[in-house]
Amino acid sequence: MASRTVYGLDIEIDRSVDARDPAVAPIIKVAIAGPGFDEVFTGRERHLLRALDDRLRTLPAGVIATWQGSSFHLPFLADRAARVGVGIGLRLQLDPSLPSTQQPLIGHEGAYRAAWYDHRHIDACRVCNGEMVAPGRLSGAWRTFVDLIGLGPASAASGHGLATTGPCDVANDARLTRALIERRLPAARRGLDRVPAECQPAHLTLVPEATGRPGAAHADQHAGPAAASA
Repeated sequence: MASRTVYGLDIEIDRSVDARDPAVAPIIKVAIAGPGFDEVFTGRERHLLRALDDRLRTLPAGVIATWQGSSFHLPFLADRAARVGVGIGLRLQLDPSLPSTQQPLIGHEGAYRAAWYDHRHIDACRVCNGEMVAPGRLSGAWRTFVDLIGLGPASAASGHGLATTGPCDVANDARLTRALIERRLPAARRGLDRVPAECQPAHLTLVPEATGRPGAAHADQHAGPAAASA
């Protein structure tokens, strides 16, 4: 992992409906934070997911860092991509041995190991909570942990942390997640997911984006990357 770049990833979901149900809640923003860049993908869900996938496909192989990505962000992305008919390079493998940091996503049984093209995945929630909380009592309290270790607003004001500018600032949350992992290298290597290369994305029912009703759909072909910098 020392030779791999860490990319923070975060998503924003439409909270006007049940934000824990990928069958009804669309993704409205996704952010990637890397060394020297932040990119935020917005627009129609089908287009932003295709652009996100194209961007990850072209980035040098690295490590995608998420906060609760194992049980929330990544299965949510997989479900929504399937429902709007976008083929992506995300591979998920259900792992019942993973400690739970929250209730499983609606429609899922637990947490996953993951990879996205040649990028490995690490869940910062599991890594960081493992340092602070006894096994079996994991907590997903993102802001509490960020403030506790000195990356929150008070530390940012003194020049020692990162600002938390809002609850839905996906670019900033992606940067924070990346910083959490980078500050724990090389010990964080133990938290890297291992997913067999032959592991295929689970088959999910595709739903046409315009209707939101179950039906057949074909995966869109990849288009060129299009991201707006934060």
